[in-house]
Amino acid sequence: MATTYTLAELLSWMKDQDRMSKWDAIVAMERNKTNLLLIQNYIDKFSYGSYIPYITGAIATGGIGGNFREYIQEFVMDVPRLHYEDTGLDSSKANLRMAVVAGRQVSIEKDVTVWHAKRILDYDPLDGPSLFLDLLLPEVSGEIADNGNIRLDLSKSDNFRLTFAETQTEQELAGSVFKALFNRLDDEQRVWTLGTIKRGSNPMMQPRSFGLRTQRGAQEGEGAMLAFVRMEGRHEGAFPGANSGFRYLIPNDAGRDYSATVLVGRGRVVIAELVRSLGEMIDSDDFDLVFDNDSGDVTATAKGGGITVPRGTFNHRLDMNPVVGGPIWADLEVVHPEFLLAASGSLKVALRGQEISVEWPCSGTINAKINVLETNYHPLQSLIDLYPGNTLRYGLTVTATYQLVDDAAGGALKRIKFDVESDVVPEPGDDFSEFENAVKRKLILEGQTASISLILYFLLGLAMVQAAEVLLRLLTMDASGMIEGAIKEQFPTGHAVMGFIAENLELNYGETIQMLNLQSPYDVGLFGRINPAQTTFAITTPEPRIAAGAPHYAFEVFPERPGLKWAVEHLRRLAVGVGTIDEDTGVYTPPAVHQVQGRFTRVRVTATDPVTQFSSSALVTVVRSRLTINPLIQICNKDERVPLKLGYLKDEEDSPAPTVVINNPVPGESGSIESNNGVYTYVSNKEVIEEKTYVMDELVATYKGYTASVYMVVTQTTPAITIQAPGSLKGLTEVALRAIANNRDITEHVEWSIEFNGPGSWHSETPGVYKVDEMAPQAFVFIRASWDSVVIGVLEGHLLLALPLLDIPDVPLSVAAIEGGTGLAY
Repeated sequence: MATTYTLAELLSWMKDQDRMSKWDAIVAMERNKTNLLLIQNYIDKFSYGSYIPYITGAIATGGIGGNFREYIQEFVMDVPRLHYEDTGLDSSKANLRMAVVAGRQVSIEKDVTVWHAKRILDYDPLDGPSLFLDLLLPEVSGEIADNGNIRLDLSKSDNFRLTFAETQTEQELAGSVFKALFNRLDDEQRVWTLGTIKRGSNPMMQPRSFGLRTQRGAQEGEGAMLAFVRMEGRHEGAFPGANSGFRYLIPNDAGRDYSATVLVGRGRVVIAELVRSLGEMIDSDDFDLVFDNDSGDVTATAKGGGITVPRGTFNHRLDMNPVVGGPIWADLEVVHPEFLLAASGSLKVALRGQEISVEWPCSGTINAKINVLETNYHPLQSLIDLYPGNTLRYGLTVTATYQLVDDAAGGALKRIKFDVESDVVPEPGDDFSEFENAVKRKLILEGQTASISLILYFLLGLAMVQAAEVLLRLLTMDASGMIEGAIKEQFPTGHAVMGFIAENLELNYGETIQMLNLQSPYDVGLFGRINPAQTTFAITTPEPRIAAGAPHYAFEVFPERPGLKWAVEHLRRLAVGVGTIDEDTGVYTPPAVHQVQGRFTRVRVTATDPVTQFSSSALVTVVRSRLTINPLIQICNKDERVPLKLGYLKDEEDSPAPTVVINNPVPGESGSIESNNGVYTYVSNKEVIEEKTYVMDELVATYKGYTASVYMVVTQTTPAITIQAPGSLKGLTEVALRAIANNRDITEHVEWSIEFNGPGSWHSETPGVYKVDEMAPQAFVFIRASWDSVVIGVLEGHLLLALPLLDIPDVPLSVAAIEGGTGLAY
């Protein structure tokens, strides 16, 4: 088992150190929650007819000369469930477990040329065997371009084993057959989907591919599935191994019920949020992104946009004292146009190690215009229009450095440095001589031209210097303030992480990851629960087991949703008893015992929101009896141990376990029952009972008023009579049996009997003809033949038949035959 940790312990482990193993995001989902998604997928498969078909066939399990086989009939496979047995981060496999919820198993043994039944088991959801397999995770990891499904593909598995027999060898032999069968399934039958990892709209949060791994939890069978996500621009990271120090990611804090964790590399979060906020400022989200796969450094350079500086004006008083004509004065308006501080190619955001830097150098020129508002010299405006020095050259460089620090809100940017360098100067105009000549051409009075030209050139230059000072203040305070404001110190890391969950991680059936805690000790961690989204809901008991004829069962949803409509139907849409449900309250009444065909039935209960049409379903198993025990019958030898498999439907966790006893044991003949922590074993008597061919024990299991009987037939000596049945039994209503002793047909002489109050009867006129009771519920009939030979005493023999009658094929299932399409599979 693995060690699990509290949230505080995980945050301490994450602090000041990268735990991402060069992946951009890691999503951990607890086993029980992922299994609930698989249950919904299972229900869907019945809706669309894509469930795994019943499995039937004989499986060779070895023995001397291949004399032992197990015949499985109509095995019904349950939901594949994640079951963390022997895999971890150092393994590329995930353990899956699929229970057999229905079916019959007949153990057969070959006697010379004839196969005889030795054991019969009849399974229901309370006691079926399990199929274990190892899912090959590298085979099901995905490229986002290929739909990005988080899926379990049963054909991408190995190490199959079916626990229908005691030895590992027998289990693996059956497993190899199931592996071949699963490889033949259609895609919709063998692929199970939990959710999807998608691209999304955030350029920094666009997944490229992902890999799956598992982690074992602190309890047996518990654990989590992990998706390691690579974003665009990166190579795939390395999977942490068993000795890497990588911890179980889902906190174990009491009462918090954590079931999911999402870790996102701080570089992705910081750059993503800065690009978003700066992109809003420059009105462009088009950035060129460069990633250093080794260091994890990221640089984002704007490819467009900028800050628009609005048109501006200021007033200036002009006073001149030329030699001729007296003083000249004027009130001037200096206007600079709207212009763009271009970001393309110059605005850069970079993550280098622990520091985030923003750099934006920009420069350019603008042409100012001087307007005469009022003057005592009317030709002045036309002279000003000739002034060549109305161009202003500006430069602005903003550099900022930040660090991401953890806080109660999930993270903040700590400003290390914010510098602004700006400069605005008038550009030198053309030679004064050109301005003077232009003024001369404009003025008629040559006498004052020189003095006016010189003074005007000088004074207009001062006006442009003043304009430059005004613009400098504008750039220094307003433009840089806009940039500084876009880089918020209360840094919303949750925006990027929750955006990743909302846009890029889609769980099926309306489930999502809801945040309980968001922290940024180094990388950003969101710790929460897998729950229904705000617009959805889920039935709180998605797979209840209920006894037929039991009292009402009240279904509920989370979160509470008024106005739901409830319905119930058979899982395979068969016209059998499914019970009833109040369409308004969700109170379910299971069918009566006599309405359940076979040992159980399965129904689907669905709650639907009539407004949104969203629905949630539950898989309800209604069992005929609360108690089941297997094998139903076994023919064994003296001093043999027979494990008993009990299944029972609990009411409460502290309910007493079932008990098993031998009914009316015969001292000195009957076997005994051993119990060890609720596991029962029948042990046959080791002593030979003289003058008896068989010792027969009835074992009775009891639980909360329910009883179930099974039978042990212990052979004391080799039976002298062989009972022969026709080569084909299936469909017969009468079975003509023959009794053979010493190669002599003694059918007419033997006394035929049906043991254990079994079903059927004997033909009144023809000896040895067994009449089948087709309506009988029993799964077997044990027939005994006895003949008093007088000379050598009473001879006996037996025949065990499974009911309904079946034909066991001569050729067992084999991997080669299945793969070649010739084996009996379904």
